[in-house]
Amino acid sequence: MILQTAFASVLLLLSAGTFASCVTDDHPKGPIEGGVVIETEDADYELVARPDTLRLYIRGHGTRIDLLELDARIALVTGKSKQVVGLHPVFDRLEATGSFQIGARTKAVAIITRPSKPATTVRFTLK
Repeated sequence: MILQTAFASVLLLLSAGTFASCVTDDHPKGPIEGGVVIETEDADYELVARPDTLRLYIRGHGTRIDLLELDARIALVTGKSKQVVGLHPVFDRLEATGSFQIGARTKAVAIITRPSKPATTVRFTLK
């Protein structure tokens, strides 16, 4: 009887661990493209900023995000300099090319608008 109770307890613990691993948040954590990641309630936003390219990757938490529906702008602030740039869909990301003042501690604010939804504002500090 004691052996059966112990066996049942072990099975219960193993099944609880299996269940917990099934319900955990399965979206990737951290940067995938080498940028800075901000997680919001509905998506992860990863900004890759280079002096000639800005790339914003948006990964929905369990939902597909249609980049063609989005209107996105990003403001870069470095010291007293401010630059506002529109982002356009390119494959799996939103992107802008040009000449950008990017440095350590540059602040970036992305404003993403979707049809019939309030705008999402995401703030980044570049490293």
